[in-house]
Amino acid sequence: MTSRNSTVIAQFEALKQETHNAVAHGERDLRKSLAAQGLPPTGVHFSPDDLRKQSISFLDAKKVSCVAHDRVLVAECQDVLQDQYHLMTAQQVILRLNTDRDTGLRPEARAALLKEHGPNRLPEPKRLNGCVRFLKTQLDFFALLLWVAAIVCFISYIVQYTTHKEEAEIHNVYLGVALVLINLMSGLLAFFQESKTSNILKSFANLIPPRCWVLIDGVKTDTLTDDLVPGDIVFLQAGDKVPADLRIIEANGLKVDMSSFTGEVEPQRRTVEPDNVVRMPLEAPNMAFYTTLVLSGEGCGVVVDTGARTMMGKLTASIAEQKPEPTPIQIEIRRFVKVISIIAICLGILFFILSAVLIKDVLEAFLFGIGIIVANVPEGLSLTIAVSLTLAAKRMKSKNILVKELSSVETLGSCSVICSDKTGTITMNQMNVSHLWTPRGSDLNRDPAEMKQSPRLCDVAINFNDGRFLVSPPSGTNVPLNFGTDPTWKVYYLILALCSRAVFEEAADEVGKSKLFRRTIGDASESGILRFTSLIIDYFGPYDLFELRADSPKVAEIPFNSTIKMQVSIHSLGKMALESFFNAPVRQILLPAAVNHTADELIGKIHLTVVKGAPERIIARCKYYMDHEGGVRPFDSKLETAFTVAYEAMGSMGERVLGLAFRLIPDIERYYDAEKKEYVYDTESDAFPGLQDLVFAGLVSLQDPPKNGVYQAVEDCKKAKIRVAMVTGDHYLTAAAIARQVGIIDGDNIDMYVKPSSLKPGPANAAVEAQAAAQEANMARGNRKRRCKKRGYKENINNFSRVNRALHTPFKETEIMCDAAVITGETLLDVDDIFLEEFVAIYPNIVFARTTPEQKLAIVRAYKENGFVVAVSGDGSNDAPALKCADIGVAMASGSDVAREAGNIILVDNSFDSIVTGIKEGRLIFENLRKALAYTVTSAVPQLVPFMLFVLFGFPNAMSGIMILLVDVFSDIWPAFAMSYEAAEMDIMTRPPRNLKTDTLIDGRLIGYAYGQMGVIQAFALLTTFMLTIIFEIRGRVNLTDPTCAALPEIQYLKDTTKLFISTNHEIFYDRLGDKFKVAIEKDCMKDNGLYKKDNAKAEGLALAKEIFYRGQTASFVSVIESQFFDASVSRTRLISIFKQQWNWMMFGGLLLQITLCALFVYVPIFHTAFLTRPVSGLSWCWSLPFCVLILAYDEIRKLIIRQPCTPARVKKYWSW
Repeated sequence: MTSRNSTVIAQFEALKQETHNAVAHGERDLRKSLAAQGLPPTGVHFSPDDLRKQSISFLDAKKVSCVAHDRVLVAECQDVLQDQYHLMTAQQVILRLNTDRDTGLRPEARAALLKEHGPNRLPEPKRLNGCVRFLKTQLDFFALLLWVAAIVCFISYIVQYTTHKEEAEIHNVYLGVALVLINLMSGLLAFFQESKTSNILKSFANLIPPRCWVLIDGVKTDTLTDDLVPGDIVFLQAGDKVPADLRIIEANGLKVDMSSFTGEVEPQRRTVEPDNVVRMPLEAPNMAFYTTLVLSGEGCGVVVDTGARTMMGKLTASIAEQKPEPTPIQIEIRRFVKVISIIAICLGILFFILSAVLIKDVLEAFLFGIGIIVANVPEGLSLTIAVSLTLAAKRMKSKNILVKELSSVETLGSCSVICSDKTGTITMNQMNVSHLWTPRGSDLNRDPAEMKQSPRLCDVAINFNDGRFLVSPPSGTNVPLNFGTDPTWKVYYLILALCSRAVFEEAADEVGKSKLFRRTIGDASESGILRFTSLIIDYFGPYDLFELRADSPKVAEIPFNSTIKMQVSIHSLGKMALESFFNAPVRQILLPAAVNHTADELIGKIHLTVVKGAPERIIARCKYYMDHEGGVRPFDSKLETAFTVAYEAMGSMGERVLGLAFRLIPDIERYYDAEKKEYVYDTESDAFPGLQDLVFAGLVSLQDPPKNGVYQAVEDCKKAKIRVAMVTGDHYLTAAAIARQVGIIDGDNIDMYVKPSSLKPGPANAAVEAQAAAQEANMARGNRKRRCKKRGYKENINNFSRVNRALHTPFKETEIMCDAAVITGETLLDVDDIFLEEFVAIYPNIVFARTTPEQKLAIVRAYKENGFVVAVSGDGSNDAPALKCADIGVAMASGSDVAREAGNIILVDNSFDSIVTGIKEGRLIFENLRKALAYTVTSAVPQLVPFMLFVLFGFPNAMSGIMILLVDVFSDIWPAFAMSYEAAEMDIMTRPPRNLKTDTLIDGRLIGYAYGQMGVIQAFALLTTFMLTIIFEIRGRVNLTDPTCAALPEIQYLKDTTKLFISTNHEIFYDRLGDKFKVAIEKDCMKDNGLYKKDNAKAEGLALAKEIFYRGQTASFVSVIESQFFDASVSRTRLISIFKQQWNWMMFGGLLLQITLCALFVYVPIFHTAFLTRPVSGLSWCWSLPFCVLILAYDEIRKLIIRQPCTPARVKKYWSW
């Protein structure tokens, strides 16, 4: 067994070495790439993904495991080495997995395999035991603080009991028990809230289960990836995430992102044939691994491993669960907790020292210090925040917005720029053909001005009654029959039919429907073309579109990608195409060598290239065009003018425009592979015949109308001072037209930067100056002030020097600059990063057209450099970098898997107005949290003031520590929870976005409002209530008017308010009061002398003094509750009157519960011993009411003044919160 272990370990060492070699190879490739681009290698450090690093740790772990566990893990280790699917031919893999290439697995076989192998998902990370998770809630800083306070309470009672048993205060034990119960209750609530939140987020993930296309019993079926089993045939296309470990059996330009496994930054091409040189499966070009992304092309593969047995499953099994990074709001909450706790501890220590010096009783001083700490710590705050975020996530879910991280909701509310995609987000993504255009001789000879006035497009309308398209030429007649005989239109329709990958769904409920209304498989543009072309061909020909496709099979294809912006396919023409579209007269013009052959003789011997894509990209590759007679003519200036006019006319209507072209390949025999017995075209080669010497056939436009509600959403953004930028790959005319329709840009008051020549000539455009600017930007990026000074800017890049900016930038002068701009990706190539940052700063409304994913990422970075909080929407795999870079990535539910993973928020309805709804919710969450905090921390002032007055002036401690806890935990928490349900105020979407650095949850303005305004009023209410209650209690028991009694010094003391409440010797209040009552009892000065025994006057007097003192403290408790009742009411709004705010029934319930609990604590005897409360008279409930009215009146006046337009900005700034 040892020798076998040695062999396995040696094999693993070899694998490790190969992995290290791959890293080194990747670093060399990267440095070569940088050198080729003229970039310096200095500072370049190639760091593979953490997951790939873990693969080496995994191998090491397996080696150790082999040594430790001889028998079991040797087999497990060998399993990693014996996955030899990449060394087998495709047919061998299919036979080994007992599947079929043409039909896939049968349903019963799949069911058996699924039962054997289990669901195709990675094992969920082990969750902490429930007890451990609960104990973690007790390690929170607040919780530790309360645990320490509880322990001190128990110790103080024990010390008192052992030293002065008769003076031991049992309420210290109750206080300690209360603190323990509070901690346990808060921990349980947090524990259950965390579990509930986890379940909510888990349900979010289940709402969008990953799916893929699988061949099942000969039918291409949309299937859950969880149900995949070894042997399934899976189809792949660009944007898909590989759903399992696959052995590729078909590939057409298929490229995947392997960076997470191998560190290779370049897309890796996938092939079919095995490479016997490659030993490691990770390096095999015929394997695609679970979770990797398909970047381009298409193909299919057979599933070889699923779930935990995939390469990803094996690697992640060795990765320890990592602690997640704290989110911004978590950091802010922790900062607040630390600040409040530090203040509380410092005040506690300070007053402990002062008390110890003044009172001369260390234990009593220590208890006062604990009271100060408890009074300053809002014990239920963290729970309030967690509940608020969770409730917000639920509300967002009900509005089709899925929040992956609770903190993302609040961050979205801080958004100041939305970079939105067009298709599917702003528009409906339901394309229908709208206009057609082909070059016609009579049109080309017209004057350019006449062309612009009347471009002569063919209008396409939809007759929904009979499910047909109606095509109208400029003459206005409907569908002339010569459209079916015109050779140009024949080729035009053939290109549309063949250069498409869309098909109709074959579901049972779809068969029999009109093709206009059937569901399709394919993107929106291709689906629109499919519906149109299939109906047109049905109208003209004796066959349908799919018979035509089958007659002329595809032999090669380059799928559409964002680099070339076109789709190319080569087809072997069959009899239908040769007879109906390329008949003898047409072949005589296009392919003279074939003129003497019949259609039957030419079947399969003529290959046709068809191209569809961005018109400007296609026209650049065309040397000829086809006229209305079917003739092929050289490309000339007339055609270029007519093309430009037609293109701009279509684009200006907000339509997506596609160009069409074709080419007959003359010498196809050189592409014939005798060994494979098929034609092979290298789509990766520069000599690929599908992109050269094309014949232009015409234009087709599709209309994708804006969604309902987008215009209003954009208007709401403008009112909220949120910028909206459209970032799209469409033509600038199309993008600008849609942007006008939805209000992103207005009218024609737009600066157009559509070509590099649109940039202002001058020093900024000179090569030397541009290079100097780029070098300066790179060198001085870390020193913004120095850079701005050199460029003539002010210190902040948002505030450019109006005088000097025109001398250095390529944009228009300030005096003639418009509020909106349209800029193309081609122009952006000539704009340096520093000028792009300027561009996005000075133009509030921008349309970026024909941009690449790399440029979209640069745009996001430019906005962030200016200090904007950026939300980016996207649905494609190429959008993932921008989604990751943005502060908030907004992915579409219908988008690719990788886009949904990169996003922080997912829109189920894919609508722009949902983004705005999310922003409103985010603002509301932040506002309601601030309201809850303003309300919660206010009570700290009346709780703290009595402690301070006692230490400074010997004033009686008007609130005990346990009553403070009653306020903080049992009373304040319910209205604070109810704040989460508060409706938005009228200005929530009219004020500017908050500044993340300065507008924090707790800032100076909120502290000033809570402590300096509301808190002071509440403190006066408490002191007044306490003092009046004590005075009236004394007057109700002592006969102060009897002349004999009134002459006694002790009775005079009771009548002197200053002496009664101020003690320079810091004597305990009820001790002083007890001495006076002792004399009053002995001198028969009590109103009901029969209740007291003179021989026990001291004890009777002390008991009465304590009773009165506890009644005073209880009245203070009632005062705080009443004040907080009104404070919660006024805190519901920041600006508008509370009488205009929508009623919050949860707040009504919270306030009612608050008052009910207060009454229970005051009047139910069971609480009197535990909390030292006493029943108080109705007057004690009334003393604080004037102050409550003052709270209401003062806040209403404050809000009224702030709302006035004439109020100075400085007053509004410091009097609002």
